[in-house]
Amino acid sequence: MWNTTFEGLKIHVLMYGIIAYGIPMANLDSIIMDNTKIIKQLEAENNIKPKMIVKITPLRCRKNCNSVKLHHSIVIYINYQHTVNRCIANSFHVYYFHYAAERFTL
Repeated sequence: MWNTTFEGLKIHVLMYGIIAYGIPMANLDSIIMDNTKIIKQLEAENNIKPKMIVKITPLRCRKNCNSVKLHHSIVIYINYQHTVNRCIANSFHVYYFHYAAERFTL
């Protein structure tokens, strides 16, 4: 009934974010973050079920930040709360190196 009344209506799925700090730009550049192969690899490294990571984005810096960076922080969005809690407790792994993870809130 709702689908016929409101075209394109879908259920809202909650996303929980975690921040991983100090990841080398050479390992995970912002250009390849949307690649599904990279997301699948991160899910495998962190023992996360497939299709749990929704997206990965870089943590934004100030506008006047023009220096060359070797490391950056990323935000990983996962749609299951218990998986997020496990990643925070056990740290997040990128290319088999573990990085401290914290809860991300807007």
